[in-house]
Amino acid sequence: MINLLKYKFMVEFKLPEQMSQEYLNLIPSHKLKVKNYFDQNILQSYTLAYNLRKLWAVFLANSKEDVIKYIDELPLSKYMSYEIHELMFHEVSDALIPSFSLN
Repeated sequence: MINLLKYKFMVEFKLPEQMSQEYLNLIPSHKLKVKNYFDQNILQSYTLAYNLRKLWAVFLANSKEDVIKYIDELPLSKYMSYEIHELMFHEVSDALIPSFSLN
């Protein structure tokens, strides 16, 4: 699939200190939406801090407004505050494709 999206945005999320039962119940549907974003090439990376207080995601989108729309579609978005930063570049290692040796 050719990526026609032009811009990369780093979103820094702040997660709640206390996780309600409603929040915990939404985690499976949130994970599924994140997986769908990866499958659609909307997300390039998604990282959760060990202490569960911060989350960083790199979105591929045409505009900041599109990123906000994607965030609003995440089931846990109403529990998180966030900041959006437009990136000049974001490099990642393609760890999913194993390298092979001719040895």
